[in-house]
Amino acid sequence: MKKPSVDLFVLIHSMSKPEKRYFKLHAARHLSKDNQYAKLFTLIDTQAVYNEPQLTKHFAGKKSASHFAVVKKQLYENILEALHRYDEFAHPEQKIYKGIHFCTLLLKKGLFDQCKKQIRKYKALAYSLEKFENIIELTEIEKRLITKMQFTSVSYLFMQQLQHEQNTCIHYLETTNKYWFQSHTIFKMHYEKKIGPGKENTELHNLIRDTAFTDYTKASTFKSKLDFLQINALHAFVSGDVSKAYQLNTQFIQLLDTHDHLKFLFADRYFSALNNYLIDSLLLKRYTELLAGILALRALPLKPEFRHIQNLEANVFRLSYLLEMNYYISTERFEEALQKVHTIQKGLKIFENKIALPNAITLHYINAYTLFTNKKFSGCLDELQVILHTHAADTITDIYRDTRMMQILCHFEMGDHMLVDSLIISMQRSLLSQKIKQQTHKIVIRFIKQSIQKVDKPPRADLIKKLVLLADNEKNVFNNFNYLYWAEKITGIS
Repeated sequence: MKKPSVDLFVLIHSMSKPEKRYFKLHAARHLSKDNQYAKLFTLIDTQAVYNEPQLTKHFAGKKSASHFAVVKKQLYENILEALHRYDEFAHPEQKIYKGIHFCTLLLKKGLFDQCKKQIRKYKALAYSLEKFENIIELTEIEKRLITKMQFTSVSYLFMQQLQHEQNTCIHYLETTNKYWFQSHTIFKMHYEKKIGPGKENTELHNLIRDTAFTDYTKASTFKSKLDFLQINALHAFVSGDVSKAYQLNTQFIQLLDTHDHLKFLFADRYFSALNNYLIDSLLLKRYTELLAGILALRALPLKPEFRHIQNLEANVFRLSYLLEMNYYISTERFEEALQKVHTIQKGLKIFENKIALPNAITLHYINAYTLFTNKKFSGCLDELQVILHTHAADTITDIYRDTRMMQILCHFEMGDHMLVDSLIISMQRSLLSQKIKQQTHKIVIRFIKQSIQKVDKPPRADLIKKLVLLADNEKNVFNNFNYLYWAEKITGIS
């Protein structure tokens, strides 16, 4: 038996709230009041998992089995039609496509003067958006117009200018295409984790030597300028030059800020560059810029040019609080971080289905760490339990390992010594099986065991001395959990 297609289900669940609202208005306006499409739309929209047998019950009766398939197909097409109309109002590129059609219609009707006016109007719009492929389409209509008018009122100079205009557009398209290919070759390497901080990055260094990425004047189109800045920022970041990455990301943002009319077209890239800029600001301890940037990030969902970004509110929530909490933690402003814990917990529930599991685990971990540093050990354990009970959380090995270590430390500080013993045994097995070479976890565990078992407690000062040395040698371990801060400021052991 043929498996039911889930395309319609996926399409409906990909729609934003405004798009769904628009479709319902579209359906009410263009379809009959007692239409089957709106009914099916509502039923599918309420399903968490696609269940076709459940849906077909509502379309049974005297109708044949094929009737449901027809309704399903027609609903799919009606949704696409509604989305097309919705996009016409929201997307500036759609205005050009519509304008090209207007010009073609006027040409067919022999309304040549009107056709000329529309060509001028939509060429101006296409130039403002650097849509060179659309300018070529409009010049093609202009060529047909010259022929239809039997070359009256057309000079050789005008025809030469038209030819030059089209050739110039082709040149700009070639430039844009070259930058697209070279930049996306590098992006592909980045997504495949072939390049990154601490790696040799030989292939990246070779690609970045091309004049396309060393001479900014070669980037003659707006899109190629964005590619130039973004690729050089990526190269600087993976090479460990955070200051240069910060400067390039700043330049990228400023370029789009001075071309507001293009933000809609490059909203995703602006969002990405702003996030990178904020990460750079955090690493460089440029906290004034960081906090101002976080406010700018949180304002994006209010701006029309950014609203079409998929899961924008969820991503703004995730990234802004990740950055803000890291700022509080890195500056040891734990009481201020504590004030944000409830907001993050609330946001994680609201955006539960829109935040990827590893990202949600990271936010739960930051909440747990914040509660721990404020000696809210019971609340910390609640957050840690969420992580430990999350499916496949152990695949995020470093956070999962430090989650288990924090669990041990919570129970140790609360005096649950019997439970600490069993947790330590499990943790030691895990460290052994994973062949962990770092000493930090082992030294902390040894200190805890000795503190519990011996009458003469080991001096905390000795632990602190060891951790001071390890904080330099094993920085990656201290990134997730500052064991030195725990030993100096939190633990009750003297």
